[in-house]
Amino acid sequence: MKMDSPTVNLPAVRRTGLPPAHVAVFDLKVGEVSQVITDNGGHYIYKVVSKEVLPMDDKIKTEIHNKLKNDQMKEMMDKYTNSYHATPTKRTLVHPLPTGPGGRPMAAAHAAS
Repeated sequence: MKMDSPTVNLPAVRRTGLPPAHVAVFDLKVGEVSQVITDNGGHYIYKVVSKEVLPMDDKIKTEIHNKLKNDQMKEMMDKYTNSYHATPTKRTLVHPLPTGPGGRPMAAAHAAS
């Protein structure tokens, strides 16, 4: 069976473009080769062929702004969600179920029929 070779060259990628287990690649210098990185997708070896620092243009600023805004919103939602808790009391169960023949609750009487 003949198969095509897998793609071995990545386009320019940023730190957020790789899985978390692979970000150590960004600590390598140009020309260095990574150790074998193994995860559920397979085994990977990276070689850094070039590096560049992106300028802080409007696109990057907007991306950072949106990330911070999303993180802040998540934090606020978590704070709100965790700010209360329900405590059941006996008072919530004051209405007994109606009873059927033999004094059994109606739900149980219907289920038994």
